[in-house]
Amino acid sequence: MENSNPAPVPDYDPELARQICDRLAAGELWREIRRSKGMPADGGYWAWRRAHPAFEAAVRDALLAAAETRFEEALEVAMASRPDTLQVDKLKVSTLLHQAERLDPERFGPPSARRRLYGGAERGHVQRLVVRHFERAVAEDGTSYIRAIDSIQEVER
Repeated sequence: MENSNPAPVPDYDPELARQICDRLAAGELWREIRRSKGMPADGGYWAWRRAHPAFEAAVRDALLAAAETRFEEALEVAMASRPDTLQVDKLKVSTLLHQAERLDPERFGPPSARRRLYGGAERGHVQRLVVRHFERAVAEDGTSYIRAIDSIQEVER
């Protein structure tokens, strides 16, 4: 029979809280951190976040730093990519950029999705203008085809 009693919440420890935030900012995931010796279980972590506004703010700041870390990791993967690793590298870069955008849409999201993180005011309306230009092109094998070239501009109003 499963124990329905949750694990007790440990007393808040500012030093442990700082270590958690440092590790989050460095890009570690909470699911990795919580497995470390001495770290609180999920219930303790979330209870600390609810009960200690300074810790909640520090976690949010750490996650913003993690967004930048993920963005930089994406650039490193892209710069080191080779033809034989291209498919795997595309997935890594895409995932890292997506995570950066989710953690900090203000800095890493598309202009149409930018808003202040955690409930701030929306910015102005964004209009997207797509100009498509078609031109005739010739493939390496000599066959001709029509190529579409898009020019995209987003304007915030």
